[in-house]
Amino acid sequence: MRSFQSFEIGTMMNRCPKALSLALLILALASPAAAQTITTTPVSLAEALNQLTQAAGTGQLGDFMRQSTAVEIATMPLGTTSRGAVMELDPTTGLEVKTMSTLGPSFAERALTAGAGKASVSVNLVVATYDKLNDLDLDRMQLTSTQAPVPQLQQKGFMSLVLSSTTTVINGVIGATPKFDIGAMIPIVKVKVNGIAWTENAVVRQQADGKVGPDILRQTTAIGESTGLGDVAVLGKFRLARFGAAPKPDAPVLPDPGGLALMGTVRLPTGSREDLRGLGITRAMLSLIVSAGKGRLKPHGSGGFEWWEKGINMTSPIDPTVTLRHQVQWNGGIELEAAPKLTIGLDVLGRHILGGGKVDGNTVTSAERPLTPAGITSLTYERATDHTLHKLSIIPSLKWNIKGKALLSLSGIASALDNGLHDMFTPVVGLDWTF
Repeated sequence: MRSFQSFEIGTMMNRCPKALSLALLILALASPAAAQTITTTPVSLAEALNQLTQAAGTGQLGDFMRQSTAVEIATMPLGTTSRGAVMELDPTTGLEVKTMSTLGPSFAERALTAGAGKASVSVNLVVATYDKLNDLDLDRMQLTSTQAPVPQLQQKGFMSLVLSSTTTVINGVIGATPKFDIGAMIPIVKVKVNGIAWTENAVVRQQADGKVGPDILRQTTAIGESTGLGDVAVLGKFRLARFGAAPKPDAPVLPDPGGLALMGTVRLPTGSREDLRGLGITRAMLSLIVSAGKGRLKPHGSGGFEWWEKGINMTSPIDPTVTLRHQVQWNGGIELEAAPKLTIGLDVLGRHILGGGKVDGNTVTSAERPLTPAGITSLTYERATDHTLHKLSIIPSLKWNIKGKALLSLSGIASALDNGLHDMFTPVVGLDWTF
């Protein structure tokens, strides 16, 4: 019965104009079906979100939820490629000494390169449990509502969603020349979806369980989990300039004064779109990096543009398609040498996904457009808009040189502004080895 209804509505929407598509959406909301609970473990996580939003009466939001989740996971910061314990051989003593008093940022970049033949490997664990979709809490999120003089037609659609991602990032960098680094980031991503969605009306009565409440017309739960590769990144960083005069070959090693660098990053479509681990497109970012400072306090910053080979569409049968394409990213921050083996940092990171993606409510009244069935005066539902996705994060960090050239990194990504899907605070722990 359920698969037949999906075929019938989908076929009619292909043949009908937007007004009739809207009427069909309302008809699905107003259907006097008996209460039912369907628990499924879908083939993909995208299908899990589709099933949940359809039970809440807004099937078009399923595509939006799927794309919003994939965009957030695929564009979240994964960590820095800058080495922490940067050492050089001092020609005057024959010993290796640090070229920087600080151990570097946890997520931003600095202009310093590794040095010819020097390499580093790091592992970061990023654990995100998503709280909000713009201003909507994922717990008991109201997605649709109809207004009518008849209680049976006064309906609301809700979804409660537990959505999380755990990303293990393996990062390797090697100095190809004194001024040029190459590297790669390999994210292993686990995504979990566990949700319940339902549609209820305004008829309040004693239910089968003995409690007094509204009639539940439809109810679905969906559970899914996926683990695998995310979108792998390959990168190169070239140091363009050094602040101050270059040291003589036989001079003692002095603290690096900073400079400018250019960094190129290509993200490959290795993560599954259907399981929300990737975007399914190739992306390329070019960034300009600046870092400075000779004392205990060192500022750094960067800005870049990420090109996407094609847009990510958020489709709807009743609203215009919203296409996300390209990203602008920037950051600025400081590093403070709190102790010889301890660095405290603070970064501000901005991400701007162009083309749209912000969720917002839309209301259609019977005066604007015929609504079905007769008696419904208005329909309010959440939809994707063409407003740019703005994301602003504050990242405090601590780096500790635990032994030799091994570093422990503790940080957190706190959301200060975000009109897409986001976690209010994401803890991150990492280990870094230089050799």
